[in-house]
Amino acid sequence: DMLASDPQKRFSQLEPAGTAANEAHIAAKATTFWHDSCTAPIGRVVDQDLRVMGLQGLRVADTSVCPRISNAPPSPMAHVVGILGASIILRGEKAELLKADT
Repeated sequence: DMLASDPQKRFSQLEPAGTAANEAHIAAKATTFWHDSCTAPIGRVVDQDLRVMGLQGLRVADTSVCPRISNAPPSPMAHVVGILGASIILRGEKAELLKADT
């Protein structure tokens, strides 16, 4: 594997830019250190109960439901959205149990 080899030899092993081998290597190994957020905002992709619009039985409870990117680290917002999601799900289950009891 190219990454496990001696650092001095890594660049000599690379093929010219744009070759299929390099593109496949980049596609397989590339990652990001950015935290994705705001990709499924409430009101456009999910409803106020975090249900994905147009799909049954799927909810999103992470920072992708936030309306805009924050300058703060994403962890606190992820916790808030997770707690909100859990609360919504438990509230729905409680309502279903109450309906079944009547």
